Amino acid sequence: MKYPMGVRARAAYLISSRRQTAFEERDRKLDFIQQEHSKVAKLKKEVDRANFLYSHALYLGEDTKELKERADVLQRNLDAQLQEIGLDLTPPFTCPVCEDRGKVDGKYCTCMKQLMNRIIREQLSDPYQSDQYTFDTFDLDLCEPAARPVMGRILQAAKGYAERFARTNASLLFLGATGLGKTHLSLAIAQKVADTGHPVIYASAPRLLGRLESAKFKDDPEAEAYRQAVYSCDLLVVDDLGAEMGTRYTQAEVYDLINARLNETLATIINTNLTPEEISARYTDRVLSRLVGAYTVVSFKGKDVRIKKRLEGNGRGHKDG
Repeated sequence: MKYPMGVRARAAYLISSRRQTAFEERDRKLDFIQQEHSKVAKLKKEVDRANFLYSHALYLGEDTKELKERADVLQRNLDAQLQEIGLDLTPPFTCPVCEDRGKVDGKYCTCMKQLMNRIIREQLSDPYQSDQYTFDTFDLDLCEPAARPVMGRILQAAKGYAERFARTNASLLFLGATGLGKTHLSLAIAQKVADTGHPVIYASAPRLLGRLESAKFKDDPEAEAYRQAVYSCDLLVVDDLGAEMGTRYTQAEVYDLINARLNETLATIINTNLTPEEISARYTDRVLSRLVGAYTVVSFKGKDVRIKKRLEGNGRGHKDG
């Protein structure tokens, strides 16, 4: 995806801060050497001087062989002295691959992508407690006995989907009554996919459509950046479709979003308590046709596990719709 300017700027600032911190740590080591190891400090100055003369001669096009040999000899002597006293003057970069520059050969380093994806989650996704919504905390024991085989298969399929995720993954439509774990499993997928370096956005349908409407009808740069991210992220999770206020705008926006992401082969997970018939009545047959025809439909079974959890009062289980 093309990361929004605000996300890129924030990530670049954080990466730059990491690099600055690494050099500040290196400088503290140099100060220590100058105060406690005068011999090593003197040798370090000689290395710096030799490297300067070599670089200057190279720039002027002069013969640099002897200067290079002297610089290398001094550097080896310095390395030996530093090893003897147990010091390393290499700046302690957070990412040794790009040395906290954010790019390698003109392309974003993995560390930069991970940072931007984290910012997307913090700034663009709805807040949620990631440690609560995991595959491990999805408690099949809270499902009614008759539904456990089906829910067990859904849980394993969700794990496999997340573990093998790619931008061309199938989109998923989670159907079922409230309290069956649709949000829990979609968030578990989202977290796992985000951890592998993919940009992921999670949003409830009311909040999502509200922010998209602001981008469309108001001069709001932040909302426009959000819109671009929603339409281009590798995985979009839309929770509780149907809970938003039903208008002509929401009908059109839902279709446009579904259609655009399908055309770009971008994965989307939609959770809804609506039945297929209710989806058709609320959003028209066009939307239902795209969902049923292009999404993998997953039907959740059972009774509201949240009621059982509250009655048991044991703190286990799924915490969602």
